[in-house]
Amino acid sequence: MVQQELPNTGALARQVVPADSPLGRAFGRAAQAVALALSELAGVEMRAADPRIEVLPLCELASIGGCPGDNVVALFLTYGGSDSGQIMLLYDLDQARMVADQMLWNPPGTTVELDEMVISALSESGNILASHFLTAIAETAGMQLEISTPRPLVDFRGAALSIPAVAVAHRGDTFLSIRIDFHSDSLPLVGTTLLVVPDDGFDSTVIRSLS
Repeated sequence: MVQQELPNTGALARQVVPADSPLGRAFGRAAQAVALALSELAGVEMRAADPRIEVLPLCELASIGGCPGDNVVALFLTYGGSDSGQIMLLYDLDQARMVADQMLWNPPGTTVELDEMVISALSESGNILASHFLTAIAETAGMQLEISTPRPLVDFRGAALSIPAVAVAHRGDTFLSIRIDFHSDSLPLVGTTLLVVPDDGFDSTVIRSLS
């Protein structure tokens, strides 16, 4: 695995893994699997950006995928088995409503309020998308990975991302972030972010197997 050190923007250096590296290509394939599943759930074609695999200062976690003050629906999961880590799926509100309409077989534009039924449907979407991601990764790495039940949260982006922040803070002031953004060309303001944080960073079993 080739790591490129980026210019230091503060006390902590940043690192990025190129998209054309073995690790980048493996996560790229997983991203395409998620994009296909998300397109089916949302009812519009969604495309995946190249995964951003970076070591970042912990203070930047609150702004992953957008502004900390953005309203989002966040689905927090953990994975275990041959390796362990955290997954968070972040929907902007318009994307969440679109996915909920599809999941509930509603005409487009039906969902306005994020009630209990809508949140339950979105939680199931998180389970589906995270399963597609982990299945693609596990097959490439040749290992077994299992996900937890999604924990839903409707809040500001920064507040939602405090959940993984708390989990990684005790290990230091940096973390390995695997971020994939999904967008629709027909609806450019609608987006979703998938964030994966391996517990052991670059030393995790999955990362070492794919590198």
